[in-house]
Amino acid sequence: MSNGLKVLANSIRPEVSTKACGDAFTLPLMNSLLSFASLRLGAKGRLLIALQRDVGQVWVYRADGQPKWLALKGRAGEDLLPGWAWSMASDMSETGCAIPSREGPVWVSVDWATNTLLMDRGVGASVGGAARLKDYVLAPVMRADKLVMLIRRDGDANWSDCESLSDPAAIAAQLVRAPGQQAFFGTPIVDEVRQVAYWPCRGGYIRVGYPEPHAKGKWSFRPWSSSLPHATAKVEIGVPYRKTGSRPGYWQLCEIPPLTQRARDDVQYKLFKFDGDEAVDCEDVESGQFVTTGRAAFSWLYDHWSDVHQVNSNVGEQTELRYPILQFGEKGLVLMAKLGQWEGREDPGLFTDVFRNRNLRATGFARFVIQGSGSPGEALTATGVDAKEGVQGSQFRISVAQLPDIVAFIHQAHLFLYFPDDSNCYRWPLQTFTEQ
Repeated sequence: MSNGLKVLANSIRPEVSTKACGDAFTLPLMNSLLSFASLRLGAKGRLLIALQRDVGQVWVYRADGQPKWLALKGRAGEDLLPGWAWSMASDMSETGCAIPSREGPVWVSVDWATNTLLMDRGVGASVGGAARLKDYVLAPVMRADKLVMLIRRDGDANWSDCESLSDPAAIAAQLVRAPGQQAFFGTPIVDEVRQVAYWPCRGGYIRVGYPEPHAKGKWSFRPWSSSLPHATAKVEIGVPYRKTGSRPGYWQLCEIPPLTQRARDDVQYKLFKFDGDEAVDCEDVESGQFVTTGRAAFSWLYDHWSDVHQVNSNVGEQTELRYPILQFGEKGLVLMAKLGQWEGREDPGLFTDVFRNRNLRATGFARFVIQGSGSPGEALTATGVDAKEGVQGSQFRISVAQLPDIVAFIHQAHLFLYFPDDSNCYRWPLQTFTEQ
């Protein structure tokens, strides 16, 4: 329910989708930014929920009903978070969910007798998405110029404030490092093993550990680097990278600016470990910027399936820009968008030159491919979307700058792709199985 870690449990066989042609899926409305979730919200089975983010309208899909989409009564309010910051979170039994808004996170449940939203709003303005840490839901807000972390335990009637171990007024300056940047945290990640939730931002990260019994939780802030020049996290281009094996944990891609303007082109890229020692738990990244599913990583020219420091020896430089969307299993296949040449692309450049650059008005044709390490991949086809002779899969015309905003979600054994730029949505059947 976010644009965060994009690794799904290995209980889905995505290769089945390549054997069937996708079809168009009707949305509740056009020309409005939507987010989706598959949730019970107190019902017996999972429901497909669409959130109209400009007003906080919640829609419920009814496969056998007319009209197909039911608008629930009540609105959660406008949401200003960009796609790289947005997330929602439910409680463990999925009776309700937390939705960010400009007036604070809203806890939403449903009175199904009247199809009405029941809402409890936390005080403050949402500056990051919500996350669940076991039986708690947490969400960061700003009150005036101070950061507050809100917490809500399953069954609570209201939000509460976490205790701060850091200076709340000092955090706001860490959200922005350059003119024009949006002052939000990146998508939160949760370390289930260590029972810790993190919200990365450009200057550092918020850390919340699982509360002690009868406590309301504590949060703290840590910078990526304390020495000059300070590291700046590239939260807008990809989620943190999860390493297994040696020094396991979550790592954030950061940029280290040069010490002098005369050397301004000599930018370094490093990985910093969450809860690590900045002097020891940092690593150079020779490929520069990359995007990731949270496990597999993709630089502009090379694929890094098992380690961001290693290039798959069976694959040479790539001619298409690849953007990962979902990974099926810890070491499984990846659904990725592959974008060919577009007008104005002269050299690989940087992802930050392309992603969400409003001045880049170029469009291109993207294929959606399910691929694994060492396998050529299978491209998706969709009814009504043309293919190119000699190229596998349908060619979807998209805005280059908005490539990362394309959303994939799964509901009732179907894979969905939503294109917010033109309000199109397609779905493909999936085969599921239960692991032994």
